[in-house]
Amino acid sequence: MNKNFKRTVAAVCGMLMLSGTALARPVTDPAEKEKFHNPENYSWTMIKGRDIHKNESTGDITFKSDMDFEGEKPENENLTFLIDDETGVSVKEYFSPDLDSFINGSQPWIKIYIDNNVLKDYENKKTDIVHIAYIDETSASVSTYPSPESQAAINRLKELGIMVGDENGNFEPMRLLTRAELAKIAVKLAAADDGAIAGEAEAPFTDVSKEDWAYPYISAAYKVGIMEGNADGTFSPDSIVATNEIIKVMMCLTGYGKFAELNGGYPDGYYKAAKQYGLLGDNGEIYTTITREAMARLVNSALDLPFMKQSDSAGSADSADSEEFVIMDGKSDGHPLETLSIKNFGGK
Repeated sequence: MNKNFKRTVAAVCGMLMLSGTALARPVTDPAEKEKFHNPENYSWTMIKGRDIHKNESTGDITFKSDMDFEGEKPENENLTFLIDDETGVSVKEYFSPDLDSFINGSQPWIKIYIDNNVLKDYENKKTDIVHIAYIDETSASVSTYPSPESQAAINRLKELGIMVGDENGNFEPMRLLTRAELAKIAVKLAAADDGAIAGEAEAPFTDVSKEDWAYPYISAAYKVGIMEGNADGTFSPDSIVATNEIIKVMMCLTGYGKFAELNGGYPDGYYKAAKQYGLLGDNGEIYTTITREAMARLVNSALDLPFMKQSDSAGSADSADSEEFVIMDGKSDGHPLETLSIKNFGGK
């Protein structure tokens, strides 16, 4: 076994005892935190733990999950995640991850970073254990202290009925977004939900029944061409949706689909367009999967993203020249400001 998985009590010195229970190495240096955020070396995901066990002698924590590090159902049922005294844990001014809540199951979601070399060892079936290099946040911490930007986006989307949370009013910001949830969000953004609720659309997917809460939204999303299913006739409504697919949906809803297809197609063309025209913000950094909190910020940006339209003077329909397209940003004559917010929500 890799030496990173062998821990002894002797390594306890200098470790942080979070909430009096779990051993971990506190990380306060911004430069070290930034190291873990480099996607070339580390991958991250939100994951829900089960069968959580703490070794009282060493402080090590092992757990399993119904999702692997890519947000999919693990192919290997023996996949085990390991937190030990070399696992870095973010220590912030206002909160730190609460490992007690994770261990007792009251807050089972945790944001983990894994060394890409460790992932390769697992993928090559060299080990069943995936060592967690860094822990950033748990759902408890983020739910209690949302950033002002996130809270503003969440409040707006709740008011517009685009993302409202569960039946108890909980937004669950750190839960990963599913394909069913994306279908509802997309249909709401496109103002295509009237027909969905009225049952005018039907979903042709074998894994979506009319009793499912998302059935009308999946049906409408398919009918208007917002989302597609899998080659085997399924939709995978409960699967964690890939961030690239979310970007494609957002860009298509705002008119950038044709431009993206002519400039590289899926996924690169959509990512480049999203970064170039402001959907992703200044850093343009994306990850494999996305939390509901991050989705709220992305949808909030999509609401105010000026539409792209093909110019009336455009030549070939297959031209990838950006001059063949116009941005409806209100900054030039004949191109009034047009956004999803203005078109479908009265500018709210």
